[in-house]
Order: sequence, then C-alpha cells, then structure tokens
Amino acid sequence: MSSELAQMTSLWNFRVSNTLVSGSFPIEYALSTSLPTIDSDLQVGTLSAEIGRFTQLTKLTLNRDLQISGTIPSQLVQLTDLRELFLESWSSSLSGTIPPELVQLTSLVNMAIAYGYYSGTVPPQFGLMTLLTDLNLRDNRGISGTLSSQLSQLTALQSLKVPGDSMSGTVPAQLARLTSLHTMWLDRNGFSGTISPELSKLTSLSWLSLHNNDFSGTIPPELAKLTMLDELELEQNGISGTHPPQLGQIASLRRLNTYSNPVSGTIPWESLAQLTQLYAISFSNTELSGTMSSELAQMTSLWNFRVSNTLVSGSFPIEYALSTSLPTMCAAQLSQALGWSKCLNGESALRAVHSCFEFAL
Repeated sequence: MSSELAQMTSLWNFRVSNTLVSGSFPIEYALSTSLPTIDSDLQVGTLSAEIGRFTQLTKLTLNRDLQISGTIPSQLVQLTDLRELFLESWSSSLSGTIPPELVQLTSLVNMAIAYGYYSGTVPPQFGLMTLLTDLNLRDNRGISGTLSSQLSQLTALQSLKVPGDSMSGTVPAQLARLTSLHTMWLDRNGFSGTISPELSKLTSLSWLSLHNNDFSGTIPPELAKLTMLDELELEQNGISGTHPPQLGQIASLRRLNTYSNPVSGTIPWESLAQLTQLYAISFSNTELSGTMSSELAQMTSLWNFRVSNTLVSGSFPIEYALSTSLPTMCAAQLSQALGWSKCLNGESALRAVHSCFEFAL
C-alpha cells in the first residue's frame, strides 16, 4: 500500500480483498478524505488504534484470509457512523475480550466478530444496540459464560449466531421476545437445561440449530407453531422422550435432525408424511423402535434418509423406490429389505446405500 492513496480525495469505496497486496492502510488517507467503506484482506499485522481516525466509515470489513493479531482497539468506538462491522478472518489471531464499549456504536446494524481467539463473555451491554439486525459471534473458542437475557432487548434482530464457542448455562427464555428472528444458531456449545417451549413464539424462525450441546428433556411439541421453519437441528444432545407428532404441522420443514440422542418410541410416520418438502431426515444412533412404513412413499422430496443404529426394523418400503429419487439411504438393522432388485435395476435414482453398521440385503 502507498501513502499516495491519500491524494484520491474523492474515493468512496476501496476494496482490495482476496489479492496479494500487503502492507498497512495509510493513515494519511484517514486525514484527507471521507471514505465510508473499507473491505480489505491486507496483511496489516495488528488492527491499529489509528482506525479511530477514519471517522466517516460506515462499513469496515476485515475477513477471509486476513492475517491479523492483537486486540480490538478501544478507538474503534470513535467510528460513530459505522453501520456494518465484520471482523471474521479465518486466519486471524485477534484475541483479548470483546469490548463492551462497542455498545457506543449506536448506528451498528450488522456486527460479526468471529473466528478469533477472544476470551471472556458476550457483553450483556450488547442488548442496548437496538438497531442490530445481525449478530454473529461464531467460532470463538475462548468465549464462555452464559448468554445474557439482556439480548432479548434486540427486538430488530433477525439473525443470532453464536455457534462453536464455549458457552454454557441455559438459553434465556426471554429470547422468545425476538420475534423478528429468522436464524438462531446456538450449536456446538455447552448449553444445558431443557429446550424452552417459549421458543415457539419465534414465529419468523426459519433455521433453529441447537445441536452438539447438553440439552436434556424432551422435544417441545410447541415447536409445531414455528410454521416457517426450514431447518431443525437437535442432534447430539441428551434429549429423550418421543418425537411429537405435532412436528408434522411444520409444512415448510426441509431438514429434521435428531440423531445421537436417547430419543425413543416409534417414528410418527403419519405426521411426517405430511411434510412434503422434507429432503433430509436423520434419526440414527437413537433408541427409536417400531417398523418401517409405506407412508414414507408420500415424502417425495426426501433426498437423504438415515435410521442406522436404531431398533427400527422391517422392510424398506418398495413403494418409496417407485415414487421418488432418494439418492442416499443409511438404514442399518433393517431386515428383509424386500424388493431391492427393483431398487437397483434402474427404476430408482438411488446412488448410495450406506450400510453404516450391519445393513442386510
């Protein structure tokens, strides 16, 4: 980079991301212009305190393969016009705590502080950033503590992502106040307790990801009220009980994962058959029992079906092979798989039969 950039006083948007350009962004530029957007992969070393002198910035993006270290400078709060802040480089080694002073950026709409080595907790003060629509704090392994109920004040929030951190405790029931939320990713943490039926109030939700936590209790039948839900990921927890048949009321559901939980009982075939948009089901590694059902043939969008390592028995319904284009099946323990000669002779689009354990043809 060159200090001559400062002579380009009309420059409004500067992007050099995903290039081999290196060096520091010249501070002379901050003093000579009103650049509102920086999108950079520059190998700048640290995020300098001088960033606070770019007072006209409305968007700051430091992402992709940016190799940057150090901490988030407190001077960042001087960027009072900032609306979008993206600090999410996969190669970053930014560390320290996430400054609660960022709450002073009252114009922020989108904030992503991800893929770093931050420690401490998610500042509860973030609940005062009432213009936020997108909060992404994913994959910061040092972030621990609990999720503050004060985040329920972010009533404009549409996306909340804190997966891959080291958070614990229960998920505050108050988050049900975030009625504009369409994405909630809390997976790969240490959250515990039960899944609150209050989450059913998030009626705009399209993606609920709670997998790889320590949740217990049962699947709340109230989740059936999430009529816009596309993805429901509850796998790898300690959830027990049965699959509530009410899930069949979520007509928009496209993926349902409950594998690796001590869920028992039978598969509610009749209700699941109503989910005509469902393309993926994984019930593997559970205590489900009962038999396969010909009602599976009604699920014509199903693309991936997994019931391996369960107590489900019986034949895989040949009606399904004749009615759909299932390319992948993982169905260990199913005995007497009648009609597989028809499934494998070109009348079906089945491309992979995963034996997983001891699938018997």
